[in-house]
Amino acid sequence: MNYLSRLSMIFAGIGICLMANATGDDCCPTFYNDCCYDTSCCDRGWSIEAGYIFWKARRTQFPFSGHIVSNPFGATFNGIPVDSDSYRINIVQTDYDWDHGFRVALGYGCCEDWELLGRYTYFSACGSRSLGNPLVDTDSVFANLIDRSLSDSANLNGDFDGGVVDAASEKIDLCLHVADFDYRKTECYCNLKVTYVGGLRFSYIDQDQSILYSNTEGANTDTYNISIKTNMWGVGPQAGSEIYYPICSDKFSLYGRGTLSLLLGCFDLSRRDEAFNDPNDIEIRCYEHDYYIMVPVLELGVGFNYQWCNWSLRFGYEFLNWFNTYQHIDFPGWDDIDDETAQVRFIDGNLSFDGLFVEIRRCF
Repeated sequence: MNYLSRLSMIFAGIGICLMANATGDDCCPTFYNDCCYDTSCCDRGWSIEAGYIFWKARRTQFPFSGHIVSNPFGATFNGIPVDSDSYRINIVQTDYDWDHGFRVALGYGCCEDWELLGRYTYFSACGSRSLGNPLVDTDSVFANLIDRSLSDSANLNGDFDGGVVDAASEKIDLCLHVADFDYRKTECYCNLKVTYVGGLRFSYIDQDQSILYSNTEGANTDTYNISIKTNMWGVGPQAGSEIYYPICSDKFSLYGRGTLSLLLGCFDLSRRDEAFNDPNDIEIRCYEHDYYIMVPVLELGVGFNYQWCNWSLRFGYEFLNWFNTYQHIDFPGWDDIDDETAQVRFIDGNLSFDGLFVEIRRCF
């Protein structure tokens, strides 16, 4: 667990302790007013929030390797006899682990139920996966990202039999930073309380992939390393709403949230391929590309809210989908292995997060 993950857990612990030690001196009643349910006793002044998130990041499929399964002559596959030697490849990809993050916010309540709110969200995740054994010559792992021309440039020539290696591994890392600056307006419709949200979002997402292929066939080099980096800066408007509906008592309510952002994303995408033959390494290919695309972001959350005096506790489940945010480079078929690479394919996909959240708010 890294230091930022520990920090997120400390934030949650401090908030719970403060809430447990709060006294009734700060209390003011919740009330019904013209058929309007009000869960907040501090519509004016400053407020602070601290939150803990436990998410799993997910990305569009991008397999780095696979298991090679032999189907010799005379065997059966799905009940059908195999009339010649053949192979099947079970493709695999690396998934992110569940990880921690945090949110902090500072708000100021204005007149007529308007509020200015600034919020910062941080989350990081990683994952890893490996296939085969570099110490055992099995030729049972598929090197999915090594193309034919790349193998030729590394002097594999005809001995490179279709991308077979003895072992493959991948490590992925992700870091998300989001800053929201919102103007919020609260309205009441009988027992239903609705907060309308509009403002600006600033974001930065860093994604790293490192793939290692060990013991390539017939090569003068032992391993390949492929590094893919995707950095995105984004800015744009966002709008949404939060809904509270009381249940059981005037302090406990159902909570729902939905927001939609449309960001202008500036992407810095790079891929570097290297062949290693100890003690020397050879940079075979390096490709970089900068571009702009639109990035819609959808966020949904459901849960419960508990209001007690000047404190509120909110917890539940949320889902976030960042469209077009998972970007990477592929080199299909032949290319000329230089800065004028003829065949480059840019593949885009989505990056999503889902998991649990706990947030504590204190009004002054």
